[in-house]
Amino acid sequence: MQVIDFLDVAVHYSAGVSSPASLTEARDARLADDILGHARTPARHLRFELQAFFTFSQAERELIGARRGESLKLGLALHIGFLRMSGRVLDAFRIVPPALWRHLGSELGVDAPEIASLRALYGRGRTLFDHRQAACEALGFRWMAEHQRRALVRSMSDELARCADREQLVVFARSWLYEHRLLIVHDRVIRALIATALALFEAETSASIRSVLPSDTLEQWGRMIAQPHATGVTHQSWLWAALARHSTRQISEVLERINWLRSLDVHKYLGALPDLIVRRYARRLASRPPSAGAKIKEPARTVEVACFLRCWQIRPVLLMHRNSPPSEASSHVLQMLDGDTLAPRVKVRRGHRLRQEYLHRMSRSGSTGGSLFKTGS
Repeated sequence: MQVIDFLDVAVHYSAGVSSPASLTEARDARLADDILGHARTPARHLRFELQAFFTFSQAERELIGARRGESLKLGLALHIGFLRMSGRVLDAFRIVPPALWRHLGSELGVDAPEIASLRALYGRGRTLFDHRQAACEALGFRWMAEHQRRALVRSMSDELARCADREQLVVFARSWLYEHRLLIVHDRVIRALIATALALFEAETSASIRSVLPSDTLEQWGRMIAQPHATGVTHQSWLWAALARHSTRQISEVLERINWLRSLDVHKYLGALPDLIVRRYARRLASRPPSAGAKIKEPARTVEVACFLRCWQIRPVLLMHRNSPPSEASSHVLQMLDGDTLAPRVKVRRGHRLRQEYLHRMSRSGSTGGSLFKTGS
């Protein structure tokens, strides 16, 4: 019998059954079918699932064979295979698909029922509990302890720097629990842990912002974005408003915003914040009315305000110079925004019509890119 380590849990293939090309393919096949973390058997089983999770090692066969009666052997085999497949104990009130019963009967050499639920299979509730416990002991699974809960929260907090989608974080938590041979808890518990991890992540991000940003500057930023602009809207709405496209107004609008940000010294701070986090929290603040954003509690308020203003260190250049090569004019804008730290982040390509239009107008008027983009210090 060939034994393959699948996410630190032994997955056994009977002789003559081909194994997956790689463990990554096996893991992706299972996650793609949305099995991990479910408390019920799927309506249909793929051949891979039956062979990978419901084929048993010699030690498991001996454990199953020690049970008296065919029904108890089938029940324990079902629990072991399902726990190996899903990472959770099986719900006692669900119908088990006939194809799975037939496969287990073939594996154990016993007659299998066509349709049966665990509730009908077990006459005593205690036997069902004993089989669940025996399956956990056979595969080395256990319930999550407090120190493991804290470790999972820390891992999810680190993952939040790369992913903010809660559904993906649920999948991440399930995989983490499975890899550590911990029984996968209910989604409600996982989502509560995600909320805890998010609070931890925002508290740490806020602390890192406050460590480099003077408190009076941060308070000034929070006040200024809520104050009205000359256009009649708040500075928050004014900053995030769409710029005029393909017109000379765009230059003046961009420079007005840049000068306002420079008056707040935004360009001097937070260059080390990852762009992914900056964009995420900037969009979150921009999606709310300014009156609602002002009511957000700390530490989320600090992170949102800082990332919102920091995001505008990149946004105007991306809007103005998308699909265009670097030019003297764009280098002046880059220098005004963030000096050398921003330049590597701006990806430009040839053929941008707006830049060609500006260069043509400047050549006709005798202006240079430098004089067009220079502003008073």
